[in-house]
Amino acid sequence: DADAPPAEERRFQAETASLLNIVSNALYTEREVFLRELLSNASDALEKCRQRRVANEPTADGDDELKITITVDQDAKTLTIEDSGIGMTSDELATNLGTIALSGSKKFAAEAAAAEGGDASAIIGRFGVGFYSAFMVGSKVTVASRSADPAAAAATWVSADGAETYSLAPGGGKTSRGTKVTIDLKDDAAEYLKEPRLREARAPRGDSF
Repeated sequence: DADAPPAEERRFQAETASLLNIVSNALYTEREVFLRELLSNASDALEKCRQRRVANEPTADGDDELKITITVDQDAKTLTIEDSGIGMTSDELATNLGTIALSGSKKFAAEAAAAEGGDASAIIGRFGVGFYSAFMVGSKVTVASRSADPAAAAATWVSADGAETYSLAPGGGKTSRGTKVTIDLKDDAAEYLKEPRLREARAPRGDSF
């Protein structure tokens, strides 16, 4: 859209940039932990939306069924995890994805750095680094979201592996309530384009392909 405001580039909080560097460069024998972390986030978003409905708070239009969908694009080499949950506003995208609120983030960074070539998979799982684990397998991550708040507009967050900045723009690929995380997979993570591998990695859940 030529009339849409341009994307705004912002710098990550220093702690976040340091953590991202560790996450993207550490050794993992079980990289599928990224999928479990992202699905856990999506499940939380569904539960928050359910609670909003129970409280009879105004909720933006979206899929009546609270669900998570996993899709792959073989040609584009992307993996997408989309939910119809609570969603995020532009400000929430910046706060939740541009800064680290986890009290254990510094300890995580210290332990991951101390691993020195050892397996860091268990460290990520224990500290719940969550969203940032997408950079274990992704060269770029795009998050398009629309908040459950009917007055809020959709917004899109984008960052590349190793970058110290992210872009934030209004609009994007989410027209209904919820969040869509699209990961441009690294060459050595192409296994996650295969449905059997995804089914194995995600563990028993109700998510659909």
